[in-house]
Order: sequence, then structure tokens, then C-alpha cells
Amino acid sequence: MKKTLLLLAPLCLFALPVLAVSPAPMCTSQTTAGYWGYTCQGEVYGEPVRLLGTCTSSKGAYWDCAGTFKMSTFAAPQTLQGTATNEANCTGKIDYTVNSDNDQHLYINYVIYDHGDTIQGLPTNDGFVVSCSLKRISRPAE
Repeated sequence: MKKTLLLLAPLCLFALPVLAVSPAPMCTSQTTAGYWGYTCQGEVYGEPVRLLGTCTSSKGAYWDCAGTFKMSTFAAPQTLQGTATNEANCTGKIDYTVNSDNDQHLYINYVIYDHGDTIQGLPTNDGFVVSCSLKRISRPAE
């Protein structure tokens, strides 16, 4: 019996770290609060498109963005506003209103990484083959 216990004790020491489960990520509306830089690139209806700009996101996940939209040889300023839904598993969705025009929307599904400092987004509008990357520049003051 003592020999069995002596053999099992070291095995338990090796098994405990394997059995330990790291906690699942927990994201909330506050996870993405701060000042962000973003880039998007891809194609819209077969035409190359690029977006570049900055956003401010509140602790309630309201996003206010301003940047430049470039498609082929056309470039124009663009604003985006919307409230995001951050899920506990660090995925989410946002419906942006484009240039304050209630008839123009940009729908994006995303994943939050790096403790809330990076977001990878995928616009889901018809005709869009675009990916977006956002990097937090700063967090809001406490």
C-alpha cells in the first residue's frame, strides 16, 4: 500500500497542471472602451477598397469613428457610429450608421483578442469581401 501511494504521489503532481483548466475569456461592453486605430482592406463588389481611421468607444460600447474610405481612384472622408454587442466569449457584432445616413449601414462581426486590445472584424454586407483590424491606442481614464 505504501509503495502504491509513493508511486501515485509524483504522478499526481504531473497530472494536476494538465487537469487545470484556464478560465474562459470574459468580455463585456467595457472590454473595448478606449481610443482605437483601424484599417480595413478587401473588395466591395469586385473593386479594391481600403479604410483607415480612428474610433472612440465608450464603456457602454458606443463607437464613434472617423476616417477615409478609398475605392479604386475615389477617396472620401467617412464617419461611422453604432453600438456594439460584446458577448462573454469575446465575439460580437456592430451595426454602424455610415456618414450619419440612416439608410447606409455597415454590419460587422468580430472577435476580441489580447485582453481587449485587438479586434479582428469581418463586414457581412452583401458584396463585401473585406477584413478589418483594430488596435487600441489608449484606454479611457478611470
